[in-house]
Amino acid sequence: LFDANMQNVWFQQDGVGPHFAVRVRKFLNCSFPNQWISRRGSIEWPARSPDLSIEWLARSPDLSPLDFFFWGQIKSKVYATKP
Repeated sequence: LFDANMQNVWFQQDGVGPHFAVRVRKFLNCSFPNQWISRRGSIEWPARSPDLSIEWLARSPDLSPLDFFFWGQIKSKVYATKP
C-alpha cells in the first residue's frame, strides 16, 4: 500500500472507539497527512464546526460505509442458512 502514489489515497475509519486513541491518530497523521476521515481526524466526521473546509454528515451511509454497509454484509454471510 505504501509503495503506491499516496497523494490520491484517503483513509476512512469506522466508528469504533479504540480507533480514536492518540497513538492511532499520530500514525494516521504521519501516513495520511490531511487525508484521513474520522472523528478527531484531519477531516472531522461529523463536523464540529461550520468553519471546516469539508463537512461530513454524521451517520450518513454514503460517508461511513464501514459502519452502515460492511458489517451488515458480513453478518448476512455468517448467519446465512445452509442450503
